[in-house]
Amino acid sequence: MTDTNCNSMSILSISLFTFFILGNRIVEACFRINQIDDIFPKNYIPLSTKIPAKDVLSMEERLRNHTFVFEVCPEESVCLKVPLGLRKLSILDQNLDIDIHTKERSKKLQLDKLKPIFVEGYHRDGNGENHVIGYIENNCFYGQVIMSDSIRVYYIEDIRAYRERDNIDMSRYNAVAYKRKRSTDIVKRFADVWLEDESDPFNFNPDYLYREFIKNGKVCTLFVLIDNSFLKILHDNDVKSAVTSILKDIDQVDSIFRSTDFNNDGVPDNIGFRVKYMAVLESESSPENIIPQYVSSPIAGQEYLVKFTGYEILKEVCLGVAFTAQPFHNNTLGVSYTALSPVLDEDVFRLPVGGLCDRSTLTDPTAHLNALVISSKLPNGKTVPASVSCLSLAHELGHSFGALHDTQNCVGFLMGSHTPEKEERQNYRFSECSKPQVVQTILNQGYCLEDSEGAFCGNGIIEEGEVCDCGTWRDCAELDDCCLPRGEKYACQVNWMKEYQCHPSQGSCCTQRCIYKDLMQYGVNCKNFERSCPCPTEERCSCGVDSECIGDTCHSLECTRLNLEECKCTYDNNMPEADSNSVEKCRTCCMFEGSCVSSSSIVDTISSRNEDIHTYLKQKYSFKKFPRNVKIKKFGYYKEFCNKTGGGCTLLFFREVKDEEFCILFGKIGTCRKSECDLPSIRQVFPDIIESRTSSASTNLAGKYFIVSLLLTLHIACKIC
Repeated sequence: MTDTNCNSMSILSISLFTFFILGNRIVEACFRINQIDDIFPKNYIPLSTKIPAKDVLSMEERLRNHTFVFEVCPEESVCLKVPLGLRKLSILDQNLDIDIHTKERSKKLQLDKLKPIFVEGYHRDGNGENHVIGYIENNCFYGQVIMSDSIRVYYIEDIRAYRERDNIDMSRYNAVAYKRKRSTDIVKRFADVWLEDESDPFNFNPDYLYREFIKNGKVCTLFVLIDNSFLKILHDNDVKSAVTSILKDIDQVDSIFRSTDFNNDGVPDNIGFRVKYMAVLESESSPENIIPQYVSSPIAGQEYLVKFTGYEILKEVCLGVAFTAQPFHNNTLGVSYTALSPVLDEDVFRLPVGGLCDRSTLTDPTAHLNALVISSKLPNGKTVPASVSCLSLAHELGHSFGALHDTQNCVGFLMGSHTPEKEERQNYRFSECSKPQVVQTILNQGYCLEDSEGAFCGNGIIEEGEVCDCGTWRDCAELDDCCLPRGEKYACQVNWMKEYQCHPSQGSCCTQRCIYKDLMQYGVNCKNFERSCPCPTEERCSCGVDSECIGDTCHSLECTRLNLEECKCTYDNNMPEADSNSVEKCRTCCMFEGSCVSSSSIVDTISSRNEDIHTYLKQKYSFKKFPRNVKIKKFGYYKEFCNKTGGGCTLLFFREVKDEEFCILFGKIGTCRKSECDLPSIRQVFPDIIESRTSSASTNLAGKYFIVSLLLTLHIACKIC
């Protein structure tokens, strides 16, 4: 290791418990930044994103109806008229109040009174769909414009962050726009303090325990602190502006975490965040301010973090996050306590320490290690671009969940020490190196995680009311053209605007090209298979495959034609006595006189009781005939029922399929296995539609910076070189 001068700081508190033996050797990894200016856009364009006064009066009403049209022109060659809609944030606690701490007193401010307006919209052009996401502050738009090629991303930021650099006419402009930059010279750097030769004797197979623990989704509650420097320097003491910008970043990070499949079982784990408490230091002289006073010169990030751990409210949340404009030494953007796994061997005994859910230490009861700090200012006085601040937050939260820096086997992901030469979707994803570390940390110390409530469009999991869920906007833009992303008016539904008919996540009736599949050769009519219950207006309507709604549930026509509800056949009730020696088959069963019975047996019973069976069937309220089709005879049979006294016959169809053939249950297509219809699990399936994405211009993204993450045993800190 070269050019280092790392001296251990004094231990903050010395343990009085002799069984805590620190056998691990502390190793420092220090990285210097030679070209810090590379994180800043070289070519940005001042522009006005102010909404005309005549539109402001009706803006909120228009947004509620998803009809407000906003024109954004990040450069002359790119000018979009985008219908914007309101976007509700799932990261906010229902009862969230903001504590405002002034010099004399503290007061509570309801978030609703700030009325932060988060928006999202889409603009379709000849090349595809352009995605706009952001917020409206003081009648001006700030956020991101993601072009249809998914390569060009324009960041639209408040011009106040750039006023110190150039002589910009702020009377004409309120924002700047820049593109992300792709260059082999741009590398982000992280500095880390970690413990070598970790062992984990508790490393039993965690798969089952983990799946059970997170099966309903989990939420990590947050305490968010906005210090006075962040409020004053970056947002001119505008509380609404500061709060909105931070919530925007947390919302994006929430989507990254929720859509990650940490245990690689094929389904995202739906682990997200919720802001439970928020405090704003409106005055540095507030009695509630225990963090270091702001100075223009850089300080040690650890010094700030240690002070922040003194807030008692940290014991009531999963994690605490402080946002500051205080510059740190070595161009550091973030400092965090990284969760450590427990260790027990002949040399070391260590409890889980640091990171999520961590409470006060045994050595210092006033300190809580479930904390991290994000700085938005560098020692040279420049403001960190929005494109970097969001990534910094995601990276530090990853450390808090136990993820260490990726090794050379996992290059280019969220927890990597180096960014690849070009911006890619995987930069915002956890690697196969860090995923197991997060799983182990959640098992070791995730006791404070709360169950996730309600469906969340954007986590990659298909939940109630959703047809598909393609995850984050980056995943949707690059992997799934058939599914409307989170924020759209019809989010997590089929993208009808592009004339797609269905989504492959809906099952066998939809192709990988998002059009209806022709399965008539298997006796299955896929037309309108996606219709669900209840009926929009009429009492009865079609749903699924050859089925009809009764209330909120879809039932086979074999049952509804008799005014009966469908039930799932088992081997016993699926094998009529006459067929007991025949090959195993799947049939349709209905609830009849308190039992689940095959529909053919039910009609036989009714026929034996009613001499006038034809008239009986004709009088049934919802009686419908299956269309007579010679192609489906292979997958069932027709049987004629005639009045014993004459006067008419009725021909009924009964579906009957062999093992491994398509069966139908509650309007859904499954596979017949041992006389039972086995429906596939509901999960996101990405289509095979990959559009050609090209770009004539390079993007302009931030790159060279580093984050300090502290991996501590007990409460030990080391001074970064």
